Amino acid sequence: MTKYQSSIKTSMQKVTYSLGVLIFVIGLVAYALIACAAFDESKGQHAVPVSLNQKKGMHLHDQIIAIATKSTNQKLDEVSKIMESTLLESIPIGTSFDDAEEILRSAGFQVSPRNVSHPLKPGEYEDRLFAYLGKIAESGTIFKVSENLYVYLFPKVPGQYDRVFQLKAHVDSPMP
Repeated sequence: MTKYQSSIKTSMQKVTYSLGVLIFVIGLVAYALIACAAFDESKGQHAVPVSLNQKKGMHLHDQIIAIATKSTNQKLDEVSKIMESTLLESIPIGTSFDDAEEILRSAGFQVSPRNVSHPLKPGEYEDRLFAYLGKIAESGTIFKVSENLYVYLFPKVPGQYDRVFQLKAHVDSPMP
């Protein structure tokens, strides 16, 4: 074998080795991408971490809808009491307002701002945090009207939103 043929053979071996390594790396990357996609699809969600408060909120939402659906023939005062006790399970007295807000938002509530202006604007309260979840169920035999859930979280001292001191819930059914 000549010197020229030897150098061609060596070059071909290097190219073959490089192609083999490249194919191996591409295979690994493809496997990793497929495995990640299958893992995310098996969860039915993206790989975004969910906090404990968000999980509580999602569970609370499911409980609220279940209660509202079952209690369409009960008096609204009775439903309000049931909702209040359910809310207290997820947001017990002493919970921080930050956690309470995250739980309520994760349950689908619209939450009022804590920082209020003077004079107060509509929807602002100096002594409580207000949250609203609309159309939790429909009631009525002739006219179907939606039921809405309102939640009030009170601090111990107005304006100092550190811990929930009191929680009240109210269900109403506005007329069309």
